[in-house]
Amino acid sequence: DKIYQLTWLNGKMHIYDRKSLALLATHTYKGEGWGLTSDGTKLYMSDGTNYIRVLNPKTMAQERRIGVTLRGESLSHLNELEWIEGSIWANVYLTDYIVEIDPATGKIVGYADLAPLRELLKGNPEAEAMNGIAYNAATKHFYVTGKDWNTLFEIEIIK
Repeated sequence: DKIYQLTWLNGKMHIYDRKSLALLATHTYKGEGWGLTSDGTKLYMSDGTNYIRVLNPKTMAQERRIGVTLRGESLSHLNELEWIEGSIWANVYLTDYIVEIDPATGKIVGYADLAPLRELLKGNPEAEAMNGIAYNAATKHFYVTGKDWNTLFEIEIIK
């Protein structure tokens, strides 16, 4: 019943009541706020590094960090996060990729190259990096968009 809002550069997380939108609390954190998701129990926060912070939503204390790797190498620029069927999905900022992360190990277990969507943005010269993902559990479709994109795409990822 809460809405969590990260500030990108100010190191603040605002927590609101979902129904009234009343501000309930503000917590501070070190670093940048890039993305946030939840598994229903914990919060998972990205900050542009190769780490995802696991936070206790009651205290906002960091309980652990997940080091994200692709083929044994650290993968940074993890941006928007989405919890989907037991995995964390993230877009990799300044690329056209979204990646599926195993939250237990931090290993990339899948990815999708969304570069073909750029062909559909030709009439949108202001379009910058892809950085928005959401998931519809009922249809199992993703919604993706980007900075200054004039289009929201609904896609299905087939493994």
